[in-house]
Amino acid sequence: AGPTGVMILDLVDSNSGITTLTKIDGLSSINITQVAFDQQRNQLLITYADGDIDIVREKEIINFNTLKNSPTISGSKRINHISILGNLAYLSTDFGVVVFDLIQLAVKETWRDIGVGGAELEINQSTFYNDSIFLATENGVLAGDLNNNLLDYNNWKRFNTGVFSGEIQSITTFN
Repeated sequence: AGPTGVMILDLVDSNSGITTLTKIDGLSSINITQVAFDQQRNQLLITYADGDIDIVREKEIINFNTLKNSPTISGSKRINHISILGNLAYLSTDFGVVVFDLIQLAVKETWRDIGVGGAELEINQSTFYNDSIFLATENGVLAGDLNNNLLDYNNWKRFNTGVFSGEIQSITTFN
């Protein structure tokens, strides 16, 4: 992906060359921030700096602009990262984590104000280990049990001292 579109290379027919998908072809916005492939449903998620989301299927592009148009989200609506687990996509944003149902194509819940004392917190990336989600944030790492109510900031374990005292850009699960 680039800022204004997605380049597609057919791995089966490499002679077909590279095709592009842009706003002219049906994408909803510019300034792409992330792409992720939902293999289970054979769909591509494209997110944008303005909070827009496109779901690209074989013969259609479905736009989800609820975040972009939400009057309750003040400030940046940038989507920084997409993690997919089962039927859900976890969108790391400048205002928290949006849990997006990939079957219903709807927001299931939004984890906002999960910083210390319920403060707003920018989330850069997420990963999973067993039944927990780990978030790389502007102020260390958060860990939450996916079986708990993660809408409540008290249910997050914080790693924000020592080497984790500043901004963490990325996080991954290894072995």
